[in-house]
Amino acid sequence: MISVVSDKLNIELDAFIRSVSINKSSPHSLLIGAGASITSGIPSASNCIWQWKRDIFLTKNQGLGDQFNNITLPHIQQRIQEWLDYEGEYPESGADEEYSFYIEKCYPIPRDRRRYFQSIIENKKPYIGYQLLALLAGAGVVQSVWTTNFDGLVAKAALNSALVTPIEVGLDSIDRIERIYTRGELLCVSLHGDYRYDALKNTENELQVQDRKLRLALINHLKTHNLIVSGYSGRDHSVMAALEEAYSYSGEGRLYWCGVEESEPNEVVSRLIKKARENGREAYFISTSGFDDLMSRLATHCLESVWNDKVNELTKEFSLNKVSPSFSIDSTKIGSIVKSNVFPIDIPTEVLQFSAPLLKGAGTWQKVMELINKKNVVAVPFKGQILALGLVDELRDVFREYVDSEIVRTPISSRELSYEDGVIISLLTSALVKSVVQSNTHLCTDGRNLIWDSTVSHQERIQGQYFNVHEGVLLYIRQIKGKHYVILKPTIKGSTINGEELSVEVSKELKRSVLQKQYNQKFNAALMKWRSKIISEKSVRSYDFPAGCGSTFKFHIKPAPLYAKLTSSSGRNEITVPPSMEKYISLSGMHFNEPKLLFSSHSGQAGVKETHPIRGVLHNRPYDFSITQSAVAREITIGVICPEADSGKVSSYFGNIHMRRKPETNTEYLMEFPGFMQAFGTAIDIPQPNQNNWFYCDEPTKFMDQKHGAIELARHICDALDRLNINSAPNVVVIYIPARWRIWEKYNDIGERFDLHDYIKAYCIQRGIATQFLREETLRKPQQCQIMWWLSLSFYVKAGRTPWILDSLDRDTAFMGIGYSVDTSASKGNQIILGCSHLYSSNGLGLRYKLSKIEEPIFRGKNPYMSQNDARRMGESVRQLFYESLSRLPRRVVIHKRTPFQKEEKEGLLQGLAGIENIDMIEINIESAQRYVSSVMKHDGTFVEDGFPIRRATSIILENQKALLWVHGTTEAIISNRKYYQGKSRIPAPLVIKRHHGNSSLSTIAREILGLSKMNWNTFDLYTKLPATIQSSNEIAKIGSLLERFGPMSYDYRLFI
Repeated sequence: MISVVSDKLNIELDAFIRSVSINKSSPHSLLIGAGASITSGIPSASNCIWQWKRDIFLTKNQGLGDQFNNITLPHIQQRIQEWLDYEGEYPESGADEEYSFYIEKCYPIPRDRRRYFQSIIENKKPYIGYQLLALLAGAGVVQSVWTTNFDGLVAKAALNSALVTPIEVGLDSIDRIERIYTRGELLCVSLHGDYRYDALKNTENELQVQDRKLRLALINHLKTHNLIVSGYSGRDHSVMAALEEAYSYSGEGRLYWCGVEESEPNEVVSRLIKKARENGREAYFISTSGFDDLMSRLATHCLESVWNDKVNELTKEFSLNKVSPSFSIDSTKIGSIVKSNVFPIDIPTEVLQFSAPLLKGAGTWQKVMELINKKNVVAVPFKGQILALGLVDELRDVFREYVDSEIVRTPISSRELSYEDGVIISLLTSALVKSVVQSNTHLCTDGRNLIWDSTVSHQERIQGQYFNVHEGVLLYIRQIKGKHYVILKPTIKGSTINGEELSVEVSKELKRSVLQKQYNQKFNAALMKWRSKIISEKSVRSYDFPAGCGSTFKFHIKPAPLYAKLTSSSGRNEITVPPSMEKYISLSGMHFNEPKLLFSSHSGQAGVKETHPIRGVLHNRPYDFSITQSAVAREITIGVICPEADSGKVSSYFGNIHMRRKPETNTEYLMEFPGFMQAFGTAIDIPQPNQNNWFYCDEPTKFMDQKHGAIELARHICDALDRLNINSAPNVVVIYIPARWRIWEKYNDIGERFDLHDYIKAYCIQRGIATQFLREETLRKPQQCQIMWWLSLSFYVKAGRTPWILDSLDRDTAFMGIGYSVDTSASKGNQIILGCSHLYSSNGLGLRYKLSKIEEPIFRGKNPYMSQNDARRMGESVRQLFYESLSRLPRRVVIHKRTPFQKEEKEGLLQGLAGIENIDMIEINIESAQRYVSSVMKHDGTFVEDGFPIRRATSIILENQKALLWVHGTTEAIISNRKYYQGKSRIPAPLVIKRHHGNSSLSTIAREILGLSKMNWNTFDLYTKLPATIQSSNEIAKIGSLLERFGPMSYDYRLFI
């Protein structure tokens, strides 16, 4: 027995599983509520209440249906609740009588209520949790299930299993409750609860008597049976009264109350557990990930091997058994040619290998690098061995104290070359750059992948100081379609005037200053210059390592780079490629059209499509303008927190938001700001100092150190936020940060990091406060037209409004971004890994997100991955979010993340998302090395470099499941026949997209990523460099790590912006 030795109500989930497993011969019963059926497609009681509220609201406010589709979003719920409260005839939010009140208000006719409930349970199939429950019942671990649900899923699962016979007991068959338990049977008892189709107190007296008999049977049952509660909140007074009565008596039966990711039980459950303990009963609260995961854990640990085979059979149908079709290009009409910085190369086919037992453990890599420093060999440690290139005699000399075996040659596999950051690629790249430098006396190298010219190119002034600039190039070895290539990426190397190394910060700023001006033509010139130095212009260039020693380790580089032909979806501007060039074209790609956004017309009655977000708002109206017209959404109210000394200039600055302002720069994209009201069609209320919504923030104590000053400043801001929120609760709170506070915005102490922005965001998210930071330097920037547009958009979005949505391609598709937050300050093995899954609808609207602790993280390098169980749990929680957000499963789900999908992750996600017809798993990253130079065809059929870089929405296929996609690139300007390149910095890096599962075409996947790059409402830019799925999931995970201890609350994702 588990003795009650403390006042702590909780036991850990793993301890609970072991407790049930060791006592599986004892009788166990289950009490389940609506939460157990959500993943089977049946809405929870809370979801039903919000559906009824929404239906009442929409039938009384015609024409607003599109704006209130997703009733799980906090800002939608808030707007509906505000209307209900304003009407004055509805219960307060969260009141006990909400369920019965709203179902009768929505459907006053009893037969309509019955029809409603029948409609939500029709054709629903029991999901994996119910199926595993049937296995537990068949094995005798669970003998009875008691429930207030009327979906019949327990009995359905039992019948489908063919392992156990359900004995259904209800108000119309109460005599069965006395039946003696027989192995192979499962007692399924339906309790009426406070409300089914009518309130219990309003039912016929006979039914009330029958229900009382059932509850008395439950009370007697629990004297001898352990009870596991799952998916049940404890809101039903009649059932809770029966449980309190049951545990008012002594008995053998334990109580295990399983909550869903709650660190502590709620007040009602806590009271029940304490009452049970007061009467000598054992009672515990367990935090779980939900009913399905609970049944999975119990089935895994409590069933014998013969039963575990049946568990495996249940999940086998979700395994990876589909081969994805290859990416392909549909059109054959060539519109342009682009040139890469990728050159064919023949590389060594083998490496040297030997054992060095003393070179093991922590610090091995660093020790090997020290040994080979300034030596004519390259080497890396790998799985207890040393891999190397060089002369055997020299290797023996360098590692003479460590060599413990013969030095042998071992072949390089294709798989080893596919890892771009693997040890083999690192070894070969190091050998190549050393060989190149040994063959060119004026070149230098860092020994890894950087080569630079020892001659100073010019001097550049940074922060008032001059620095030497050396032309440089980065080398990368890659495998594409089974062939090998070396990539030359021009860069620079800086030094002081005296030739000394630069700090990381200065070096970064120097590169930014020099390279941002290296546009398409200049990049090509730099590339060709390095080609002539390292390769040649016409013939193959060979290097051996070590150079000039007759080594067998040879590299042969061809002079012609890879070219790609691009087709156009429109077929316009078709060109003919000269035969002399065709032999160099080995890649194919396509250019897609710019995705369109959807806005509202001025009448609010129709949608208007537009590619340019500012033009869409300015020439039309925001997408949700119909809400403004209906007066459901009133003016946007702003609160301000500001030090008193700065209040005058901050107040004066806010006056600009009502004024017209022409663009000072970026005129090919920006449009005149007309003032907030004229742009968005709704009023905004910004207070003056000393008014209700303006609160002063105290300054940190003078001369306080960085850490304590930061903590004190955070406390002052939080105090002001609390006072402001209690006083008036504005839609958005602006927090002004003067330049003198910069020292206190961040600190990094031993084992502790602090970021003022993230800390305040986390504090406000828990309280539902939308915030906008405004820094002093923003007031002084010359680009005030742009700032007014961006600031206004921030106010509009954070007030819960919708400026635009994506004109979706497939309305039965949903998107999911996965991000991680890793506690890098903790020691390895003690890091808390927080995973975030953020859902998006087909039109790019952010839906619900789920934060969850990764229980069994797998680290490969610095990147965390999920175990199969973690991935399954994430999939199951997302499945539940889909039902809560969309009331159904979408036909297709596209999952985006920044790291590869490991086999375990794919298996787990497919199991958790069972029932979804098509699942695409797409890895998305910014390509670090490959660049392409845009060109134009002259009248004589030759090509020259374009003045602008490659166009946005261009994609090039690299492998069967891998392609490049330019989310960043040249687009059309607002001025006719002009081009626009956002940011105007160097040439754009493409995204590399890799499909790990699914069968959607490249065209579909690329268009979706391009569209989602326009759905970051934190900017009025034409696009962001990553899709919103990737950006939001990682941002939520980062700030969410500060919320990890607060349980499973899901906040409005706009609060994270």
